[in-house]
Amino acid sequence: MELNWDLPKREEHNFLKMEIEIKKVSFNPRIDKQAFAANLIIEGTKAGHVVSNFNGTHYYPINEKGQSLIEKAEKYCEKLPSKTLSVEGKQQEQKQNLATHIRDLYAAHLENLEQGKYFKKVELLMKQNIVIGEPVKYTRTIKTNAPIDILIKSKTGADQLLATLVQEVVPSLSANEKLLNSNIPEAILKAAGLKEDQFVKQSQEYIMKKTPKRTKGKSI
Repeated sequence: MELNWDLPKREEHNFLKMEIEIKKVSFNPRIDKQAFAANLIIEGTKAGHVVSNFNGTHYYPINEKGQSLIEKAEKYCEKLPSKTLSVEGKQQEQKQNLATHIRDLYAAHLENLEQGKYFKKVELLMKQNIVIGEPVKYTRTIKTNAPIDILIKSKTGADQLLATLVQEVVPSLSANEKLLNSNIPEAILKAAGLKEDQFVKQSQEYIMKKTPKRTKGKSI
């Protein structure tokens, strides 16, 4: 099942578009979460290897073509806008290069892993809970008296779920929180007074399909 959550979009620049990725990332968070190794992929081609540790981030071409791609990537990254960093409470501008870009890609990789863990937890909780949280920081739950996929199959159950949303969820929802259940029909969420930016979209797996009406045949 896939939860519909918007991930940060890749920043695009009008002057040039170049696809730079790291793949097959390996690291040991127990030893050092910031040290890693990976393959460097440029324009869909494996160009080199990356090793990053306390000595810095280094990359090595695997062949002449890889060297050529790396040189193009270096020129591309040098044209990227400077980053604004906060150092000891002061704002500083940092110029980009291929090494800093690779570290940004690694940071995004770690963020995606954390998001995956977070929403896997949500997926388990939402079976019999209304799950509220501020992704990907925390979750809090309101237990339902039956599994949600059972409740939404009957009018009585849907009404109970709606009442819980109106009485317990909507009044307690803070500005930064969302309702994270993708297994509750949007019609119920909107009927409870939730706005579209206050809940995740319903997953296709849980969208209820109307049972076709049976046509009565004429008796002979």
